[in-house]
Amino acid sequence: RFDQARARQPAESFAREVLFKRLRAHAIILGPHARFGTGARGDARLLERLGGELGWQVFTVPASVVGSYEVRSAVVRQLLDAGEVASAAQLLGRWHTVSGRVERGRQRGRRLGFPTANLRPPAGRALPPFGIYAVEATVHDRAVPAAASYGVRPTYGGGDPWIEVHLLTDDPVGDLRGAEMRVGFVERLRDEERFESEEALRVQMARDCDAARAALRAARLPTSTKVLQ
Repeated sequence: RFDQARARQPAESFAREVLFKRLRAHAIILGPHARFGTGARGDARLLERLGGELGWQVFTVPASVVGSYEVRSAVVRQLLDAGEVASAAQLLGRWHTVSGRVERGRQRGRRLGFPTANLRPPAGRALPPFGIYAVEATVHDRAVPAAASYGVRPTYGGGDPWIEVHLLTDDPVGDLRGAEMRVGFVERLRDEERFESEEALRVQMARDCDAARAALRAARLPTSTKVLQ
């Protein structure tokens, strides 16, 4: 468990306690930016020095790049913070996903002709900015194209943030009440907006669904990366 005590643990102590005693490591493979221990003082050189005593080998692999981005968790987080979910997916090799249990909402989407499955944003999980997204929703072990709103519903006065998912299929998917749903962010469509009337919101929601369908049809994940020499 990564708690405050673990965060304050010196690098050599972490290597001896976790890598050696608990994991019984024989080989350790690190990327070029890998750091660990308090103050990020642990690195490949420390592990190589300890390897002579503890009996492990250390291998440092070069960075991979996709397009103009180096594949690093820090870069993925920066892209998500900027709403560039499609670029983040290229680095991950998959859609960035969040999961939650479908909860009952206020039925506003249903009244507008766009029923939604409503999820609370999971605590501690990286999320893109508020906005409208083309997403892939997985529920009952089935992946379904969908459009999603993540935000506070400013047209209705705001409030706590929710992820509201409208499935873009006419095929039955089963009862969604209380179901576990995974939402993969495929493409950001627009910012969250406040509309002057429900009719204006309804018209925009129809446009968003069309945009989501087009984005999902065009979406592609990478099949390979290249390695920086």
